[in-house]
Amino acid sequence: MRPLSLRSAALVGAALAAACSTTPAISNTNNIIRATDVELVCLEVVGSTVTPHPATRCSLSDTDNGPGANANFHLHAVVPQFDRGELAVIDLATTSGVALVDNSPAIPGYSFVPVGEFPVAITSDISEGSGFVYVAGGRSERVLRIDAAALRADPRRADFAARRVEIPIGGLARDLALVRSGDRHLLVATLPESRAVSIVDVTDPAAPGAPRILTLRGSGAVGDAGAGADAGAQALPHPVGLAIDEEGARVYVTDDAIDRVHVIDVSALAELDPLPVGERTRVAAVTGLARARRYKCDQATDPDHCTRSRYLYLTTADEGAVIVWDLTRGARVRPNVLPQPNARGSRVEPSVATDRVALLVPATALVAINTSAYDPMARDIPVSSPADTATCSAGYTPTAAGNFSGVFVGAVLRNGQFTVIDVDDYNVDTWEAQCQDGAGSTPSGTYRFVRHAPHAQTQLNLAPAVASAPQTTSILSGSTRGQTLEGAAAPVFACGPSRTRDMTPTCNDANSFGVVLPRRQIGSSSAGPVYGPTDPFTSRNEAWTFAFESVLPGLDQTGGALVTDSAGALVLEAPGGLFCTRGALAVDAVARDLLRIVSDPTPLVADRELCAQTFGSGSAPLNRDLVINRAYEDRLQLRVAPEVGDVATVLRCYPQAIQFQVRAGQQWIAQGSRSGFLHSVRVGAGRECEIDPVKQAEVVAFAERCLLDRGTPSPQVPTLLQRVCPAGRACTGTVTAAGVAQRDDAPVFANPYLCTQIYPALLRRETPRGIEVVASPVDRDTQISFSLINAYDAFRTDTGPLPVAIRHLRGLDRLYVVDAAQNGLMEFRLNPFERGRIFN
Repeated sequence: MRPLSLRSAALVGAALAAACSTTPAISNTNNIIRATDVELVCLEVVGSTVTPHPATRCSLSDTDNGPGANANFHLHAVVPQFDRGELAVIDLATTSGVALVDNSPAIPGYSFVPVGEFPVAITSDISEGSGFVYVAGGRSERVLRIDAAALRADPRRADFAARRVEIPIGGLARDLALVRSGDRHLLVATLPESRAVSIVDVTDPAAPGAPRILTLRGSGAVGDAGAGADAGAQALPHPVGLAIDEEGARVYVTDDAIDRVHVIDVSALAELDPLPVGERTRVAAVTGLARARRYKCDQATDPDHCTRSRYLYLTTADEGAVIVWDLTRGARVRPNVLPQPNARGSRVEPSVATDRVALLVPATALVAINTSAYDPMARDIPVSSPADTATCSAGYTPTAAGNFSGVFVGAVLRNGQFTVIDVDDYNVDTWEAQCQDGAGSTPSGTYRFVRHAPHAQTQLNLAPAVASAPQTTSILSGSTRGQTLEGAAAPVFACGPSRTRDMTPTCNDANSFGVVLPRRQIGSSSAGPVYGPTDPFTSRNEAWTFAFESVLPGLDQTGGALVTDSAGALVLEAPGGLFCTRGALAVDAVARDLLRIVSDPTPLVADRELCAQTFGSGSAPLNRDLVINRAYEDRLQLRVAPEVGDVATVLRCYPQAIQFQVRAGQQWIAQGSRSGFLHSVRVGAGRECEIDPVKQAEVVAFAERCLLDRGTPSPQVPTLLQRVCPAGRACTGTVTAAGVAQRDDAPVFANPYLCTQIYPALLRRETPRGIEVVASPVDRDTQISFSLINAYDAFRTDTGPLPVAIRHLRGLDRLYVVDAAQNGLMEFRLNPFERGRIFN
């Protein structure tokens, strides 16, 4: 039974309302059901005369979605419906009423164009004044061709059948594409069950050619063949998806059975050597040239790649991850790697492999996007100045809030979201180089190839910043929570970029912690250096927490047993402790962690009084912090404090298994809401915990850049660099043996995503030598928390519960996403980035 349209539902509802005393609830029904694909077609509509034109002839108004320059040219979406075997036609330029085209108005409800059972894919071939759409059915070895001018006609008319032609393709098609090679128009279809690609010459509408079946090559003993296959065994191909490289005259065919992408030379109608992408794939998209009009390739670090750069984006068959193949260099891209300084290849998302785009949800569809300011086919792109540079000195190159431009790939995700991917962007060395500096001139910069996270979905003309003043939580010690008292121990946000050299606070409150985001020097003027905000490519939107002497993640309430080693030293044995893996340290006086015994003593009756006096009780614990002398992956060698006595006393009071925590000693543990605890500890010789020199060197490099780019660089930079804490930990300013604060800046905390400083809480006290500034002690588990905003992040928005296909029309900053479950066809505007109308 055909579902009722909105119009029919209203009529039925009105009749029921007249017959009953109570008005019933009317539920809207969907006219588009189980949509599988979408194609965009430009039709000139003058009365009952319909003329097809290339899609670039149609445009949409930015304000009301009406037709662009010519009111008669309307952009249409053609949507196959799997269950109903129909093509729904939607007039996207309709500004009032329902945009669905009712092909048979005499039939109640919305009537569409019948095309046969289970249509799975659609493509079009339209020239000026004529053209066709091609539809592949899931149960037919023929592709149905329909005259594009008939898309608004009544299919019940006698002459409609003459406007339909069935073209044999030699198998059941999964995907369709139309490729133009010289004067030839070629229809390409993947035939998974035939392990082939079918190519039909449709240049002459009156006489389509016979299908040319290219049986695709398999691969050696890989993929489905397995490692134990015979030497000459071939893993059989299973082609599924198509992507067209217009410039290279290539067709790329994905394969969900072997780890290659097939390449078809359109001019020769022959299979070339496959791309060894190393993954079984399903969906593909090819980008245009990835640069803006103002970028000049002869100034690039890699001018040849800048001129010819093109990328093939693919989804993996197993997990829906997105991988990228550089068609210029012929190599797999590592898109999940942050830019330099990044000696160890730190990832944008730590949980995602470096050779995958950092999407935590599988992708189901891809589309190449180039906004109207970009020409993906142009090679000689002129250089032009940005329209506005006056407001750029404090932020990113001016771009309207929520807008973006460039060459991208859009990904529809399995969770019903659409996001934008960008692994190739040409920017200047100083990203503010398009902006004016303090002297009114534009800094010079050389162009470089940068891979980074996608642009922000917030305002792009703002630099990374702290969302609000860092807040201090109440103190948490074990299971006991107490209030943070006012005074020196209460951290607050530092008002200025740094303290002065004589320790005069820049805030009115002398008793303050300071959390300072670094700045970068972007130019100079007669007044001195000009500083901008931190590099947005190494920041991301994330909440951060710094906790003093905090428990290391994963080492809270852990069990183990106290024993002695052969030398008589006290050792905690915990075979599953993974102390190095979780970041425990005992390498020097600065980074020597503590083991805190959580369990109460369980001694013999004769030792109870001694143990109670030595270690206290759960409500009043004593002497339970044992310094870690040496840390191993499965055990800790401990130092017994003089207040405890000796090793024998500890063993008498804790003769059985204990529960314990491992806490940082005199340091802050930093944790990001997305990053977690990023430490630099590894398992060394003899399974002893040690600092990884490569990881730590990168931390030092980040800290060094942070210091050198500060607004008031300190002449004591070398000293500070020597005091950089191990990764994942932050130190405050040092004090002398007498407890007097050193008159230098605090050490810098740095990791791939954040660079900041924490100043000690300071007190002024009167001494015989005069007024001294000292560091106030910090209570254990004191926390400082804040969030970063305005960092680069993906454009992301909700689509529908089951998005399956996506289209972008070149030159029109619109995207169209098909949802098979509920929303039908959805329109998204790129500038500003937001969802517009839903057509169903």
